[in-house]
Amino acid sequence: VVLRTMWGLGGPLLSEKDPEVGYYFRSNQQIRRFGKNIQINQYHQRNAPISTSSTEITRILMVGDSVTFGGTQTDQHDTITACLEDRLNVRSGTRYEVLNASAGSWRIGNHLAYVRKFGTFQSAIVIYQIGSSDLLEPKSNSDPVGVDPNYPDRRPFCAISELFTRYVLPKVKSHMFRADTSRQSSLPGSFANLQPAESCFASNMVWFQEAVVLARASGAKVMVVHTPDRDEVVAGPSGFATFYKSYRQQFLQLCIELNVPVVNLPQQWRGAPNASKWFRDGIHPNPLGNKEVAKILDEALVRFR
Repeated sequence: VVLRTMWGLGGPLLSEKDPEVGYYFRSNQQIRRFGKNIQINQYHQRNAPISTSSTEITRILMVGDSVTFGGTQTDQHDTITACLEDRLNVRSGTRYEVLNASAGSWRIGNHLAYVRKFGTFQSAIVIYQIGSSDLLEPKSNSDPVGVDPNYPDRRPFCAISELFTRYVLPKVKSHMFRADTSRQSSLPGSFANLQPAESCFASNMVWFQEAVVLARASGAKVMVVHTPDRDEVVAGPSGFATFYKSYRQQFLQLCIELNVPVVNLPQQWRGAPNASKWFRDGIHPNPLGNKEVAKILDEALVRFR
């Protein structure tokens, strides 16, 4: 009872397979997990239910991965999109709505597929959140759904079984096989073979161009928020800060050619005195970091509009 009532175990956020997008969170869910509120609307977004019409509001659609989603460690009101919506509504006389279309490990190909399937919801602006590793990762498919404990498609038998299969067992396995997973290269493990990375990058740039064209065809302006790994902006032992450099340069050049403004957080945050306080792990901003991202986005939108 304690596991269920205090931590929300036994009632996880459920995922759903989709042949086009790969997967997304099942529509119309509302749970409380680890003391945090999570709500998924009818369009698989981390928002309250929305109307298809936006005649009385200015709508912004943000499409991204777990950075945009915030994870179950982040309360609904502390996500980047919620913080940005609050700032916009306080600052302006117009009512804003910022939609959060995202899921863990979504890549550029998933972003495109989501917008292609559901559209832009009459949004004035579409913001694509693209992390450093997203430049080199392939589109995520539906294989993990219902198999990986982080992508459940049904409720577990009980709270104890979820605690064991999703949290305890993976930690035990990680500890037992730590020696086998040590890196033999100076590069992140999944990128040790550069040929697949080159191929993925090329595909991602094609998908990104398509995503820009698709959003603009709906009448929306397009912006990118490029988010960093922690090691790229905070000195650390792994030394991956320069790994993405050449790919990032090509991506930013493409954005210039497409006339897409970029909020370049790897550049803005590198060496910032408080950068270490903005992350909860190696990739994801914490609530303080989300507020900082929202602040920078708000400032960029003033110039953009």
